[in-house]
Amino acid sequence: MRTGRLRAAAVLAALVAAVAAPAAWAHPARDERPGAPQLDLEVLVTPPLDNQLTPGGLDADVAVDAFGNRTAVARKELPVSPDPRAPRPVRTASWRWASIDRGDSWGNLDALPLRADLLLPEGGSVAVAAAGARTVLAEDQGGVVRVQSLLATGLGRLTAGTPGFVPTVTSRPVDVAVNGQRVLLLAGSPSGAYAAYHSGDGGATFGAGVPLGTASGCRLAVDPRASSKVVAAVCAQGAGLFLELSTDDGATFARRRVGGVDQRDPAGVPAVDIGPDGRIAVLSGMAMATSRDLGRRWLSQDLQVESGDYRSTSLAISPLGRVAVAAYRRTAPGGPWTVVTTIFSPGRRPVLSDFSSHSPVAPQGAAAPPSTRTSLDFGADGRMQLVWTSTYLQSEDLGRPLLRNVWSIRSNST
Repeated sequence: MRTGRLRAAAVLAALVAAVAAPAAWAHPARDERPGAPQLDLEVLVTPPLDNQLTPGGLDADVAVDAFGNRTAVARKELPVSPDPRAPRPVRTASWRWASIDRGDSWGNLDALPLRADLLLPEGGSVAVAAAGARTVLAEDQGGVVRVQSLLATGLGRLTAGTPGFVPTVTSRPVDVAVNGQRVLLLAGSPSGAYAAYHSGDGGATFGAGVPLGTASGCRLAVDPRASSKVVAAVCAQGAGLFLELSTDDGATFARRRVGGVDQRDPAGVPAVDIGPDGRIAVLSGMAMATSRDLGRRWLSQDLQVESGDYRSTSLAISPLGRVAVAAYRRTAPGGPWTVVTTIFSPGRRPVLSDFSSHSPVAPQGAAAPPSTRTSLDFGADGRMQLVWTSTYLQSEDLGRPLLRNVWSIRSNST
């Protein structure tokens, strides 16, 4: 088994025409400016084979449950990857990780019925969401979406539920949202358009999909209040952003245009979340719009308080009503890409923390950031957890990453 791991590591190390982009181990990231988020240590999530040489990963998503358990999912860099944390030396399935020490370290998500699971082929996209004690993972596996629910009874105490399977025929990037027993899945449909699927039993079974129309990319959120049946999906359609809103738990949807914000990141997908007071927030690029009346009226806010090219932005609203935003950024054409984040109250001027400037996530000359996604979530304590992708090996000849790692950081401030 160890021989297989060493061979796989040797293959990764022998990639030609590549340069190693600097990527430091965990270190303090302090920003003393008033209003700047206070961040803890950067932690490598992908399993190391040798120092920071890992099997690689990208397009990570993260969720935090009420007990502080962190769950992250990601696509692999290669169809078959070594996995030093698994019972078998290799895996074909997507990455699924958990942290039971509030983000200090990460390991394989052993609560799932894995073993043979590790050898399932990787799907086209993965997503995760958590609310209360429940965490739900979704993966598009080529015409079928697999949904797996986890129920926590404490920190590190996770039990896997019965997996659900949703036939979609067509593949689309998936998203998932949860509130109690209610699980909403955003996925493809036989018509090729996006559809929303509802489950009332924690994701074991789903009803028929409700079409949302054609769109180039969508994200999903549910109102966190137990009595609410509001579901919101934000979708990009050409240069416009549209809110697909349901007030009956996803049985029907009405489309409304998001006012004051258009599609700012053609390569990315707009983000959406719903706060503890029912406020809906939509983000595209660094332009945010919020609505307190279910999308009838919108208040827009430009979050680009510093110049630069911002990509793959993500958004989350805390239990305290605070907003967190993260993005890949480069400050000048041809410059290196870094990760920036902020935590602020809507309407207030955000203070961006460029905590990765010491170690760019993509080197100078890279045309794009290393991933189409950043992801963040809040715990019940109001502290943020962020995951992103960083280039470890960049091909100068091809102009793209050959090996990428997933990293995480949490905030100490709320």
